[in-house]
Amino acid sequence: MIQIYVCEDNPQQLRYFTEIIQKYLLMHDFSQKFVFGALNPKDLLEELEKKIPEFGLYFLDICLENDMNGLQSAKKIREKDPLGEIVFVTSKSELCMLTFQYQVRALDFIVKDDMELLPEKILKCMKSAEKVYRQILNKSAKSFSIKQGGERIFLNPDEILYMETSGDASHKIAIYTQTKVYHTYGTIKEFAASFEKYPNFFRCHQSVLVNKNYVQRIDRGRKQIILTNGSICPVSVRYLRTYK
Repeated sequence: MIQIYVCEDNPQQLRYFTEIIQKYLLMHDFSQKFVFGALNPKDLLEELEKKIPEFGLYFLDICLENDMNGLQSAKKIREKDPLGEIVFVTSKSELCMLTFQYQVRALDFIVKDDMELLPEKILKCMKSAEKVYRQILNKSAKSFSIKQGGERIFLNPDEILYMETSGDASHKIAIYTQTKVYHTYGTIKEFAASFEKYPNFFRCHQSVLVNKNYVQRIDRGRKQIILTNGSICPVSVRYLRTYK
């Protein structure tokens, strides 16, 4: 579900934003919920400390009269919720260009030049966020996700050649596809358990999980599996007995 947050230092405008959002939540079949309205960005960030949303939608006033403006708070939000969508609200349209300076990706900008059009602009942002969220749900149903750095990445299991324990780090995994190598935290044991629903994956070694669709041949003498792209993975006698 999308969790909606608003940060606006004008109490009347904060109340107005909140009323508009709650009105549209009643009128539309959105997978959304209004969670928190803040006059101060620090209060919003403290709320995120309690629980990171599954998917956040943030309406942030750029010109906040606090120690932290909307752009600075957006950078902090990105650190906590990298997948969330941010909508900047401002009465000064020229400030929108500052988002490039702060390197904060925005779903949209709302300029408070015509308050009568404000509800329509808010609804447009809510619809856009709903579309992105449903795309993520659809994508995640056909794939699995990993965290690499602060980013969540969705991978198609059919595109994975193999995965192995990365170097000396027993809790770091390297995932190899035809075009790229991804790094994430976890263990081969954990991945083997989560990949049981994919019958084409085979744990060939204590530290390696391989996609059987890419196995070219097995060299039992050298205890190696050679993949179609030329990669060589170790295979142990113990696991080879279960290979089908």
